[in-house]
Amino acid sequence: MASDALLQIGSVVVVILIFATLLLSKKLHYFVAGLTLIAIGSLGYMYENGMTTFNIDSLPVLNFAAYFFVLFAGKDLLIEGFKEKENPMKWPSLILAIVLILFTTVNTLHKMSVIDIYLDYPPIVSHVIYIISGLFLIIGIFTLLATSET
Repeated sequence: MASDALLQIGSVVVVILIFATLLLSKKLHYFVAGLTLIAIGSLGYMYENGMTTFNIDSLPVLNFAAYFFVLFAGKDLLIEGFKEKENPMKWPSLILAIVLILFTTVNTLHKMSVIDIYLDYPPIVSHVIYIISGLFLIIGIFTLLATSET
């Protein structure tokens, strides 16, 4: 009983920290967003493969915050993909952002009974997409650094 209350308090603290990252500078926000996506994807991947017993879906507040954060990270990837001119990362970033937003939004809206469409795919696909998206956001920091120096 006490551990459930502690987990709920911890999840509320994490939600507050996630919202606080929106106030950071763009480079720092991308870094935190990338690390968070990698962490969410890694935890889910480890849970699906039986390496850990922690499941992010067991904490509704944290799960909702994770979806919110994933959507904002997808938005960041999409915006940066449009801003990149001749960078070879442009099209992979755009495609990954669209897949990230589509997979997260459609199934979340289906769980809330807002839409009837459901994309049926193994949960491991979401976790791998989160990890790759996090890596792309961290790589995007170096693109921002290169463009700010010139």
